[in-house]
Amino acid sequence: MAMGKKILYIKPSAYDTMNAEIKEYLEKYKDSDTEVDVVSMPRGPKHLEYLYYQSIAYHEILKAVKKAEKDGYHAAVIGCFDDPALYPGARNLRNHVCDRSRGSRHAYRGRTGRQLFNHSGP
Repeated sequence: MAMGKKILYIKPSAYDTMNAEIKEYLEKYKDSDTEVDVVSMPRGPKHLEYLYYQSIAYHEILKAVKKAEKDGYHAAVIGCFDDPALYPGARNLRNHVCDRSRGSRHAYRGRTGRQLFNHSGP
C-alpha cells in the first residue's frame, strides 16, 4: 500500500487563533491517507493587506515552506489570495507550493509549465 501524502497549510499571518478551525475544515475534504497540518508564522504582521506587510512576511513564509520540505511534506499551501512568497517558494523547492487563488494557478502554470492546484476554503 502506498504511503499517504503530507500537506502543510501555511497561514502567513502571525496569529494562530483560527488554526484549529482551518484544520477541522480541511480534514473534511482530504483523502483518508493524507495528513494535513496548519501553521501560522511565529512573527510578523497580523494581516497581509498591503504589499509592505507581505514583504515583511516573506522571510518567515519561505522558512516555513523550506522546513515543510525538510520535514517530509509533499506540498505546502500558502493560505493567502495575494500570493506572498509563492513564486520564490515554488522556484526553489522540489515539492509543490501553491496558494488559494485561481489566478495564481494559471500564472504559475504559464510561467513554469507545471500544474498548480487551487484551494478555495478558509
